[in-house]
Formats: sequence, structure tokens, C-alpha cells
Amino acid sequence: DKSIEIIKDFRNVIFNVSTTCGFNITEDFIKVFGNVDFNSDTKATLLSNIDSSFNNLVINDAWNIIDYEWVYKFPIPIRYILYRALNIYITTSVYGSKLKDLNIYDILGYSELELSKYEFMEYNFGRYIAGESISLQNLYEDIKTKKYKLEELLISNDFNKRMQIFYDEGNGF
Repeated sequence: DKSIEIIKDFRNVIFNVSTTCGFNITEDFIKVFGNVDFNSDTKATLLSNIDSSFNNLVINDAWNIIDYEWVYKFPIPIRYILYRALNIYITTSVYGSKLKDLNIYDILGYSELELSKYEFMEYNFGRYIAGESISLQNLYEDIKTKKYKLEELLISNDFNKRMQIFYDEGNGF
């Protein structure tokens, strides 16, 4: 409950300090985020720090953003900034899955369509930042690496032929 309250406070700070306009797609937007279709009534910011993630915030008497690496001066949907902060937290924090399990995006009123647009933007942004190289996050997406659960592998007869586990019981392996 406290986490959700802080996230809502963060949302209110972003939404209240930003100069907003209706979204209109620009060449700069397409170059960074791809060609994403938003309605003109989508609330956007004219100046956006999309690196306003939770690990770039210091909260004391005020909310302080400590990283200004990715500030853009063209319309970006304001809800993308909150989405991006949540997405980074969910994918990098050991507690991120708890927010996902709480359906934080539903709590904040994100639709599936809206989320898919922001995922597309995030993917393209990663490609834009990486240039010719591929970011680790996009590499996983590109090669579709299969994930294995250790518990399932251990009960698989086929896998036991290829794997040994050595236990440390305090006297070495």
C-alpha cells in the first residue's frame, strides 16, 4: 500500500510540474521511439526527462531528479514517463515482480493497448540508444532465449545425464 501511495505521489509530481500539450508526432519522436499512433488528446510534455526512474530520485523535503541524460524537447506522452519508471523498476528490482503481481498498471489505469504502445516505444528507444550495437535487453528479445526453471530441470531424466550438482556441506565440495 505504501509503495502504491508513493508511486501515485510520483505520478502527481510528474503530471503537475510538466508543461503539457496534446500529442502530435514529430520526426524527432519517430527517430527515437518509432512511429506510434496516439490520439491528439493524449496528454504530452513538451520537455521530458524520460530517465526519471525511481533509482534517479532522491526524496527529502522535495523530489529531486539526479540524472538528466535523456531529456527531449518534443512531445512525449506523459504517461510514458511513469510507465518507463515502473518498467525499469519491475524488470530490475528484486521487488519488481511484486508490483507486477499487484497489477500496478491496472491500478494506475493503463489499458492493454496503451501498454503495448509504450512497450514498442521502449524497444525502439533501446535500439536508438544502442545505435549499431544491441542492448542486452533487446538481445534477449531478439534471440527469444528460453528460460528454464531449475526445479523442472532437476526432475527431467534427460537433463540429469548432462548436469551434476555439487553440494557444499561445510567440508568443501
